[in-house]
Amino acid sequence: MSPEPFYADYIEWFNSGSSDVVNKVFSWIEIPVQDIERAARFYGQLLGREVTITDVPPRRMATLYFEPNEVGGSLLQSPGVEPGNQGAHVYLNAGRGSDLEAMIERVRTLGAEIVVPVTPMGNDGRFASFRDTEGNILSLFAEH
Repeated sequence: MSPEPFYADYIEWFNSGSSDVVNKVFSWIEIPVQDIERAARFYGQLLGREVTITDVPPRRMATLYFEPNEVGGSLLQSPGVEPGNQGAHVYLNAGRGSDLEAMIERVRTLGAEIVVPVTPMGNDGRFASFRDTEGNILSLFAEH
């Protein structure tokens, strides 16, 4: 069985050698989930974008962001991959200034728990952390 169109396009682009991603520290982030439909609804509403689920058996993924030569990411439901608060910590871009508070309000409205309130990071900006619908703890970061 061949991969779904998005995944096939991503593989072709990545293997083409035309990507500047090779020179970046991060190229792709996957957030583990137990229920891809629930997680896609949560992140789609949180980020204000359509999130499409793609089946690449035995994996199911929902792309949050993909543009050639930029860091992208997806939700991932796959055997042996479990959400949780142990492991890498992901910061989502919350924009600037009061955009952080707007995203925190969306997190609350969507039923997720704020686990670290807005916290200053010196001159760099501010962040807050939340537990998503799958049990992962992520953070939102906003520049000043």
